[in-house]
Amino acid sequence: MRPFPDTSAQLPAGYHCFDELDECVVILKPDGTVAWVSGSVEKYFGIRDEAVRGESAERFVRQHLAPFLPDEKCIRRIADILEHREEVSEVACRMQMQQDRERRFTLFTRVMSQKPYEGMMLVRFRDSTGQKQMEERLRESEEKYFRFFQEDLTGDCLISPEGRFIACNPAFLAIFGFTSPDEALASTIQSLYTHPQEWTGFLERLLLERKIKNHSMILRRRNGQPVHIMANFVGTFDENDRLQEIRGYLYDDTVRRKAEDTLMESEERYRNLVEQSPDAITLFRDDCCIYANRAAVTLYGAPSPGEIVGRHILDLVHPDSLKLVLQRNREVLEKGSVPPAEVTILRLDGRSVVVESTRSSTSYQGSPAIQIVMRDITERRQSELERAALHEQLESAHREASLYLDILTHDIKNTENVSNLYADLLTETVTGEALNYVEKLRRSIKKSIEILANVSTIRRIHRGSPELWPVDLDDVIRTEISHFPNTTIHYAGASRQVWADNLLPEVFANLIGNAVKFGGPDVCIGVRVCREGEFARILIEDTGPGVPEEQKSDIFRMYEKRRRGVGEGLGLYLVRLLIERYGGRIWVEDRVPGHSGEGAVFAFTLREAGGGGGKR
Repeated sequence: MRPFPDTSAQLPAGYHCFDELDECVVILKPDGTVAWVSGSVEKYFGIRDEAVRGESAERFVRQHLAPFLPDEKCIRRIADILEHREEVSEVACRMQMQQDRERRFTLFTRVMSQKPYEGMMLVRFRDSTGQKQMEERLRESEEKYFRFFQEDLTGDCLISPEGRFIACNPAFLAIFGFTSPDEALASTIQSLYTHPQEWTGFLERLLLERKIKNHSMILRRRNGQPVHIMANFVGTFDENDRLQEIRGYLYDDTVRRKAEDTLMESEERYRNLVEQSPDAITLFRDDCCIYANRAAVTLYGAPSPGEIVGRHILDLVHPDSLKLVLQRNREVLEKGSVPPAEVTILRLDGRSVVVESTRSSTSYQGSPAIQIVMRDITERRQSELERAALHEQLESAHREASLYLDILTHDIKNTENVSNLYADLLTETVTGEALNYVEKLRRSIKKSIEILANVSTIRRIHRGSPELWPVDLDDVIRTEISHFPNTTIHYAGASRQVWADNLLPEVFANLIGNAVKFGGPDVCIGVRVCREGEFARILIEDTGPGVPEEQKSDIFRMYEKRRRGVGEGLGLYLVRLLIERYGGRIWVEDRVPGHSGEGAVFAFTLREAGGGGGKR
């Protein structure tokens, strides 16, 4: 890093990473003039460090950045932020690059407080073009999934392990005669069984097989009438192999089942029904086709039934499925029927089609024959795969969105309410007490900023793979201890380099701050570092009230599970995310083994930089 023009001191070593990051960095001196710009500023905008040093922030924006900012309002906003030294996070701006390519950047500013650069302003422009495009694609995928779910002719549903309906589409309502989604969601899958205990057997099978394909069953409509269902069920399991929900894809198979029973009684009635059937139906005798209905003619791409009748099975079945088909033909002659199966047939034009095939033995003109009923499931199989992928994406997006929504609707809302209250009092106060209200208002706003910073940190953690580098653990610990001058903290020092990033101080700030918060003014805190193989183990112990045994297993997940009050649990949740980000683990113990009320020890591990394995 180059020195600033008017000082012989060098920038701290940690700032060398700015030239390695694909992020534009500008540092302003306390008087508002440019002290230094990173190499990425020249890469994106062609602005060299030597050309802008010493210029005012206003001139830097108006002369050098303005050509890339098509919006005058955005130019004024950035100029005002730099001129008034305003600290902001995530201010979006559009920039017109070379060859009329538009890119999106996000502006972050912070006034530095550490010497020798106290009062200098750190300005960062982060390229967020890819993130915006990803968000738009996600939104389109969610809309596409929802439309497909609503318009799918298959009855789709989500079922809890207890049998309660979580979601269902209009086709599902129609199959079972529900008048509205609310009526279906107030019901259970057991209520559709003639014998509810059958659900137990089905659930045991699903737990064993995880997915059940082409499951045939007889259920009841809401009016009590039986309905034959052909369905696929897929179980969703968590990391502990516990069933979370069941996805069901059902279609009403009643018509086909009744048609098959009727066909056995009369060949004439059989022909009338089969010819109108939407399913492809053929008869085979001695492996040669002797009958094909209209749907079969269409399925095979033939101009007339005569183009199919008389053909050998070798001409109509794909070689990959031929062995299976011949085996099923033998079995159906022996047993009378075989379960449905998926096979690949050959159209007359040579194109292969995946069908769901049902075989049963029958007679034709007094001779044994095989009846084959086929349904084209090529598009259905593809749709199921796409729907499963979209569902997984939606679930992931929903979990992250729920977390952000919880923060916005609880923590920040309450903090802003406090700020508004003090603001109202301030406007009505004309005495010296107004200064007290101003101070309270400032602290309240600071709290809001802290919450926003935590949200930003969490989003960074969730975004892609971490970029880690060797960090001086001793320097981080001593710096964070210095932020608690009124607390007794024992630390003997430790010379360690660990794989981390500039978020590592958040771990110590939260853990020490948590001990101070719950331990009271007389709490004593100890920080120890020892080696554990290729890891450094850090222990932060306190003399506070400790952690009850029943909370030790999930104290770092209380915010995620919402077992908390307003603003509680976010710090420890953030600590867990960061430790896992760095490849370590974290847990809590009793300071005095077996006595949880005599203080706690928060222990975690970090990979030592000397052990290799870091990602730069």
